Amino acid sequence: MKLICFPHAGGFAFYFNFIKQIETLAKEDVFLYEYPGRGYQAREPSAESLMAIAQKAAARIADFVGDEPFCIFGHSMGAFVAYETEVLLEAQHGKQATRLILSGHYGFGSEEELNHYLMNLGGFPEEVKTNLQMFQMLFTLCRDDIRLLEQYRPTCDVVQAETVVLCGDDDAEVGDTEELVLWRESAPILLEVKIFPGTHFYMREQEADFLHYIQKTIEGEKAV
Repeated sequence: MKLICFPHAGGFAFYFNFIKQIETLAKEDVFLYEYPGRGYQAREPSAESLMAIAQKAAARIADFVGDEPFCIFGHSMGAFVAYETEVLLEAQHGKQATRLILSGHYGFGSEEELNHYLMNLGGFPEEVKTNLQMFQMLFTLCRDDIRLLEQYRPTCDVVQAETVVLCGDDDAEVGDTEELVLWRESAPILLEVKIFPGTHFYMREQEADFLHYIQKTIEGEKAV
């Protein structure tokens, strides 16, 4: 089994390094996807649209997985990238994820809310929060990603992959968690909506439980 992870707005692939702790996954089978213009894809020009990210991601993932089974996980902005990538994998590459794991979604109404989001990012060294230059770089990436989301218009195409939707129960960016079932309109085989205790970054706050859930989900078992 292979696992592909898409990060949040302003996020880097390394944020999800902790997922490699899942013992049933070989480290080389975990693809932490980096958006263009940052991290190990810093030399690539930044994406002009979320759909451009999905197009390139689908091609890379099709090559990465070959004929092996795979799951896709996307958090926040990454949930939309994951969904659109799965649309393209099914329609253009003849591949279907064993599980499509969509984690939350969000919206920022002001620069103050964006600052709050950035200051509460988990998993980043303290110097990111205290070094003005580093913080400004992160702020710019996040702002540009949010612009992509503001311009994004979902395809609303139906995917056939079995899907689960995750969220934190105190995620201010989501609002009404009951609305998460609306993913069923585009992912009709919605197996579960799982609400974890925690904020937008519940997966780091509940790391052990989250990893257990992901492991069971990709193995096709019910987490208990």
